[in-house]
Amino acid sequence: MKRVILFYILVATSLCFNVYANTVLTAKTPILAFSKYQTGTFSNLKSHAETGDLLGCEIKIIYSSEGYKALVLLAQGSAGVARLADAVFDKNRITIAFTDHPYGLQTLRGTITQKWIDVELIFDKGSVESHRLFRKKSYWD
Repeated sequence: MKRVILFYILVATSLCFNVYANTVLTAKTPILAFSKYQTGTFSNLKSHAETGDLLGCEIKIIYSSEGYKALVLLAQGSAGVARLADAVFDKNRITIAFTDHPYGLQTLRGTITQKWIDVELIFDKGSVESHRLFRKKSYWD
């Protein structure tokens, strides 16, 4: 009787692990595979020396119970427009899709390192901008 119970416990444990492995470990944004290097503030915002215009991009990536979220700010002369969107990771590569960005930004794709994120901003008219955003405090801090 004890062997039968032990057998069923082992089978149940194995099934639970298989479900865990198939849902969590293979997901594009793993539920439990949080990495501190995927979160943080990345920025290249700066004020133009002559005009005082604010130019550049800033991204704040956080992890929540709903997965990764990114607050993306584009500045093209002024403080710009910020949008919150889901961030999808595949190892150190990030993709963020937008549906209603006023500048026509459709997708942000990037590669994160411990020191910076290299991003491509893809706009609805086909133009692409590349930026290197350094891991640092926000321009606004």
